[in-house]
Amino acid sequence: MIPGVNLRSPIHRSGFYLLLVLLVLLPWGHGQKNDTDTTKIELRSKWLQPKCNESFYLNLLDTCITEFQTWMDRIDKRRWCNLNVVLRDYNGYSKCTQTWSEYCSWFWPNELVQESFIYLHKTFFINCTTESTEFVDRTPPNALMAMVLLPICLIPVMLAPMLWWSNRD
Repeated sequence: MIPGVNLRSPIHRSGFYLLLVLLVLLPWGHGQKNDTDTTKIELRSKWLQPKCNESFYLNLLDTCITEFQTWMDRIDKRRWCNLNVVLRDYNGYSKCTQTWSEYCSWFWPNELVQESFIYLHKTFFINCTTESTEFVDRTPPNALMAMVLLPICLIPVMLAPMLWWSNRD
């Protein structure tokens, strides 16, 4: 009997029987190798090979850039540097490149995606400086000082009783 578990309830009873069946049947299939194992490995290696060539993949990435361009056309150019305004569309562009990379079985990020992001930044965000972003608020210096000094001060306070008790023996 397991404390706190009512095996009379149908949920726990079915889970218990499933566990019992798994424990009984699991050792039978362990260590046996057959032809399906090698075909699984062959299928997995075929799946990892890229489905798209580079030019087709670049065309797919261009669709992401075109889509991002239409999103940015809806936003006033003076607000392009405001991260709160652009972040959703930028995330959409990132997901678009990731989706096409997965479709073509290319790793993400890769060199072509990196180049497309550089192109994107040179095209849309060239005039943005880090000073004009309004996304992250700065932590007040007093709070930052407390977060740094508190762990430093607590370490000796926690070590002193441990050393005192260990030296008593």
